[in-house]
Amino acid sequence: MNKQEQMQQVNNKYLDDFKKIQELMNKTMDKYCAEFLEGKGLPNPLSEDNKNRILEQLNHCTNDEQYRKIVDGYLQSFHQGHLYLKQNLEKKQDVFPLIVRFQDGKYIVGASNQDNLEGMEINAINGIPIQEYVVNHTFANGYRAFAFDKDGNLYCPEFQINDEVCNLTMQDGIEQAIDKIPREQALNLMAQKQGYIKENVICGKLTGSGIPYICIQSFARDKKGKEYDRQIIENFAKKLNEEGQTDIVIDIRGNGGGSDEYFEYLGAFADKDYSQEHEYEQLVGLNEQEVNANMSEKKIDDIESVLDKIEQNPNREIGSHVSTIPNGNSSITNRILLVDGKVFSSADKLAKTVQGSGFATVVGTELTAGDGRGVSTYSVDTPILRDLGASITMPSSMGLDFNDFQTKPDIIVREQDLNENLSQIMDQVKEQKQDLDKNDKPLEEENQISEQAQELIDKSEIVLNQPQQKENVTVEWQESNTEQTEQTNE
Repeated sequence: MNKQEQMQQVNNKYLDDFKKIQELMNKTMDKYCAEFLEGKGLPNPLSEDNKNRILEQLNHCTNDEQYRKIVDGYLQSFHQGHLYLKQNLEKKQDVFPLIVRFQDGKYIVGASNQDNLEGMEINAINGIPIQEYVVNHTFANGYRAFAFDKDGNLYCPEFQINDEVCNLTMQDGIEQAIDKIPREQALNLMAQKQGYIKENVICGKLTGSGIPYICIQSFARDKKGKEYDRQIIENFAKKLNEEGQTDIVIDIRGNGGGSDEYFEYLGAFADKDYSQEHEYEQLVGLNEQEVNANMSEKKIDDIESVLDKIEQNPNREIGSHVSTIPNGNSSITNRILLVDGKVFSSADKLAKTVQGSGFATVVGTELTAGDGRGVSTYSVDTPILRDLGASITMPSSMGLDFNDFQTKPDIIVREQDLNENLSQIMDQVKEQKQDLDKNDKPLEEENQISEQAQELIDKSEIVLNQPQQKENVTVEWQESNTEQTEQTNE
């Protein structure tokens, strides 16, 4: 066999492997691409042009690592936070201690171990213009929480570099090389740099108005963390009931999702049951019970078996589930839910639930990142990806109406106006409710956690938009992001 024949055999291996991935995407992500991505003016990854581009890349692919990057880039082109290539992260990794942030139309260094670079604008990474680099960027772990504005432009991303080298070209022409450091060291450094707060739930009253305020930064917590958060929420609700409070602001800005259990916790602020039905379309030939079983067992299906199941059950099943915020016999009757463009997955599902059920008025600066109607995720692999210790994580189902993929706030305000307008918005919420009314008449360990939670609630004043409150959500650098993706819509 000559060299050309050997090369063709290698290429055929990658082509055959990729065709299965492409077939799965064609059969599951077609409506999302046609109705959502094209509706926002974004390229359709399933288009003939994109197919030819990928084929060209595969024709020049010579090893498995190149193939992994091609697959990763392909999956990222869907701009779907529940669809990504997941790497086996059991072995320790060295990473670049750098976070790049898109701000005011510029890509700047958000955090790094090179203090002199922070706040500086980047023109290129590894000689590639920054705009082009961002569009084609690939992550080894697949973490993505990118959101798009109405014109299809990427905004507010924070990401880590995943190339072999990281050479930055700054706006002033200065070049700076960033060296890798151990992952754990980088995580600690970024947390320190960005002022992460240890507590996931923050309670208090807004300075000036005195309106009760609670911020939940993530729904992605382990069992002990969720129990701790539940105690904080319930103790705060008890305190408000004792005071006879009727108003509350619930802040989930920056929340990328996690467990639906937080819906139940928020029932502590409910004066009755609030429910909302979510319709979805099953994508993969699996029922919800099978998907949940696969998740709990951390099972990865071979892509051939999934394609066979779709072949046997080509008709997508329509299903629904009901999200409930249970009655907590609360004195609170007027609620505002604060959202932004980073609210995703089950956090977006909460926004849809409170909006549809009337539990709260949704207030935000923009549409959420969306996808709050999908139910869980599942994992598949191919022979080559399996050898690389990688698998594809996908949504098992998606909402039926892609016009409602994201959640539009009931009231849209500018970020800088939130402090000034919240009291007025709360007054407006009360007036609307009055109009509607006129028209239509633990164990020892739990006790210890409860006592610790109560100490936090004694903080009486919170100034909305303090940087340490809202700049602490950077999923690309948090280990808990794996939980966030896998626990989505439990």
